[in-house]
Amino acid sequence: MTDPVAAVTPVATQPPSTPVSPAASQSPLDVLDQILNDAQAKATEIAKNKEQEEALRIQQELERQKQEDQQRIEAELAKLQTIKETPEYQALVAQQQAAQQAQDQKSEDMQGKEILQLTHTKV
Repeated sequence: MTDPVAAVTPVATQPPSTPVSPAASQSPLDVLDQILNDAQAKATEIAKNKEQEEALRIQQELERQKQEDQQRIEAELAKLQTIKETPEYQALVAQQQAAQQAQDQKSEDMQGKEILQLTHTKV
């Protein structure tokens, strides 16, 4: 008992056709050259990105340092203002003013008391 459907020989199937890629038409050296060029371009792009990130990081660090310096300056100025209010500083200022007044008084007292020599120059 032979089945008429089973007796039919199967039709040979062809493998599915693969699309022809541009690389298939190039020589292996051209393909390797293209891969190398792509890798170099990618490496250059990564290097540029790293440089930009580093520059940005440095800029942020400088900005942070600048803010810290400004805070320290403000703290030092506040400390100096409190020093001006201390009795020691006020005594020093009073001493300096008294010395300046004494010097001014001495030069005022000496005015008109110059000795004239024969050559008419002041001594």
